[in-house]
Amino acid sequence: LESMTFNVNVDDSDNGTEYETPRPRPWPSWKQVNPNAPNVYEAVGYWTPMERPWPGWTAVNPNAPNIDNPVGLGTSLEGVAASVTVSGVAKSDGTYVEEAQRLKFDPSGRFYHKHLRLALTDPSGDVSLIEVNTAALPEVAPDCSGIAFLSEDGKLLEHYLHPYPGCKDEKTKFYVSGATSTTTMHYDSDSPSRSDPGLFGGLVMDMEDASSFRDAAFSGSGSLHLTGGRALQVTIEGQDALGPRFTVQAEFYDGMGPGTHFMNVSTPSGDFVTIGTDSGYSGSYVMRSSLSQEPEVLWSFRSRGWHTFSLVCDASGLRGMVDGSVRALQPADAHQGFVPRAVTLLPSHELSPVLWDQFFFTNKTVVPSEVTGGTSYTDAAYLEGSEWEAVSPTGFGPRASTGGQTVTDSASAVMYDFGGTRSGHVSGSVFALNLGADEWNFVEPRGPQPEPRTGYSACQSGDLVYVFGGRNALGQVLDDLWAFDTKAKRWTEETPKTFVVDGGLYSTAQLGGSYGHTCSVRDGQLVLFGGLAKATGKATNGVAILDLSTYQWRAGASKPAARMSHSAVVDPVSGSIFIFGGVTENGAELSDAWEFDLDGNRWKQLSYRSSLPVVDGRGGIFNHGAVLVNGKLLTFGGQSYGQARAGNLALQLYNIRR
Repeated sequence: LESMTFNVNVDDSDNGTEYETPRPRPWPSWKQVNPNAPNVYEAVGYWTPMERPWPGWTAVNPNAPNIDNPVGLGTSLEGVAASVTVSGVAKSDGTYVEEAQRLKFDPSGRFYHKHLRLALTDPSGDVSLIEVNTAALPEVAPDCSGIAFLSEDGKLLEHYLHPYPGCKDEKTKFYVSGATSTTTMHYDSDSPSRSDPGLFGGLVMDMEDASSFRDAAFSGSGSLHLTGGRALQVTIEGQDALGPRFTVQAEFYDGMGPGTHFMNVSTPSGDFVTIGTDSGYSGSYVMRSSLSQEPEVLWSFRSRGWHTFSLVCDASGLRGMVDGSVRALQPADAHQGFVPRAVTLLPSHELSPVLWDQFFFTNKTVVPSEVTGGTSYTDAAYLEGSEWEAVSPTGFGPRASTGGQTVTDSASAVMYDFGGTRSGHVSGSVFALNLGADEWNFVEPRGPQPEPRTGYSACQSGDLVYVFGGRNALGQVLDDLWAFDTKAKRWTEETPKTFVVDGGLYSTAQLGGSYGHTCSVRDGQLVLFGGLAKATGKATNGVAILDLSTYQWRAGASKPAARMSHSAVVDPVSGSIFIFGGVTENGAELSDAWEFDLDGNRWKQLSYRSSLPVVDGRGGIFNHGAVLVNGKLLTFGGQSYGQARAGNLALQLYNIRR
């Protein structure tokens, strides 16, 4: 339709308004409403597994990496696109995966937390008209914002919400472009509405500039009010008119008055098809064709209110639709080559006014498709603009291992890798991955270097990467603190510089030596939590806090259950540290999440509405990696009761809501 022009005339006037195509696609200015995300501290959120499909899963299996103990999990900022890079990991069967994977996403992208399998039947049109019982989905916002339709390979599909009957109805209607039988609907998001009538292409008219009648059914838009023989006629000029595929559609408000009101679609030769009301059929809508020898086609459900009249042409012939109910015009061969050049919307007389609205004329076919998937939803997250891809860095990089850590310097977009173990060998080497160029470099630090180790913690403050504890090649638990200067490429042991205010940290927490703990930095304070303490041989829930300006250690509040091999992230907005999961020294796996308020020195357990994904009927996860993505805790990999987190459980999401 790029070189076609539409002339629109009201009341048969020659002073029509021209609509050039393609036209800009409007984004509705509906107010976002999400009653399921109250602005209260206690409503924290819930866990959801990252459901299939995620495009670009490669190197391990086509669905999701079957890996655990991710040694290379980091975040970076590459230009305007954010990413999470996973490099060099081990599988639960003892083998290793050398290939790197990267999850790329839009930094402003939104998360959708619910997933509905539609199981569409015969989605043969360019655009599918589907009905969803949104009234049965409490997490759907009143205006149906926060909804996305996805293809099987994870691509976002354009959609348009039919204004009548609108949202929160048993028969909410959506037009979805490019839908297939495997199309899914994701919802429960703070995303604004993506409903866009521009998906139809061609001419789309909301009657805002015509003589209008305000009607709430179309969100206050203007509706064309025709009486006394006045008509709206749309003609097409330019290249060949629509065909052999097209859809003409208009919304019609039936006041159940007398007379004949119809949408007339005509060709240059005078052939026509009409759909509308007829005084001779008071209880039905009628379709007639000048090319058919058959009697009128009837829809026997006429009623007061808004109705949709459509005429669709494709390879199977010409079909009329009223409210999605399809009737074919016979004989089919008589209507081949039916190429419309004009559409006229007509009432009969002033005593029976009607309204017309939401008119479009396009070379796409719009066909109803039945939803057979019901309203059975799953907690499955979708992140806008996300895509997994295999990464093949150049240069000399580390071999895949377990028990190591990576730290990403966002300013330079460089990910540093240190330590870890593979087949009994414990590493003490440092490698740097340039995330912009995807190039590994071996780093030869200056000066003394820390003992090779595994199970340590690492965190960054400015140009310094701090490493604490872990185990050496002999299995001995370490208690030293080192700092690696990323600019000078030099290690410095910081242990002798520090002093401890609370001596109990040696016997009950990390400072006497520990491994499997976490390290977090916020505002110049380094926070250690959990791990297996050397002094007791048991997991601890101790908190040790180091002031990096005074090098003074102090104890923090201890409340969560003792654990090791958990995850921890710092929320830059609230300043809180969030921990999740882990395992006790007895092998009991944990699935709880906690928030540590560093300023107030207090813990708060987070509640979530649905259960974690489970393995063998049990929850809990440890040895996983975690990063913060758009205010959400995103975890990757890990182990659960001896099994790797695999398939659609490889990614999980915690929605931290305020």
